[in-house]
Amino acid sequence: MGSRISLKNIRSGFPALHHRNFRLFWFGQCISLIGTWMQNIGQSWLVLELTHSALKLSIVTMMQFLPMMFFSLYAGTLIDRIPKRKMLIYTQSTLAVLAAVLATLTYFKVVEYWHLLILALLLGVVSTLDMPTRQAFVIELVGKEDTGQVTEYAGAPGCMIISGIIGIFAAAYSIFAMRGRRSHS
Repeated sequence: MGSRISLKNIRSGFPALHHRNFRLFWFGQCISLIGTWMQNIGQSWLVLELTHSALKLSIVTMMQFLPMMFFSLYAGTLIDRIPKRKMLIYTQSTLAVLAAVLATLTYFKVVEYWHLLILALLLGVVSTLDMPTRQAFVIELVGKEDTGQVTEYAGAPGCMIISGIIGIFAAAYSIFAMRGRRSHS
């Protein structure tokens, strides 16, 4: 007899999924991470469109990751002293505002290279606080007894599967949209 896949079987293999708040948090984090990845790709593409310079692209990328390199150890100790839920609300809201600023500047075609440098630096600072907060908050959601496998599927790996599926659909849509434009020309 073949084994049947059911929600009960899946949950028994992933004890953290028994916690409703963790499931909600995981889904929300997938959306947030996918948005951040899209913003990083769009930002890099925008730098290349504006400057046509790989050097300037690398400088923007460096600006984004310098805060993580220098302040991540300090961020972890800070996070242990403050309420994680409030910090996550603050960091996620700030990340959304930064994305909205970038989108607005780009939409109105007023974005300049220096805007991208500042936004990348701010994104790096906020991400330096967001990442350890997310990881520590999971323990508060599920408790220490169910954290064994949480790190395996709490963030990027599960979201990568979802973003891969979205990417396939986006690529297919783009291909069909381009074919439609060519046939009408």
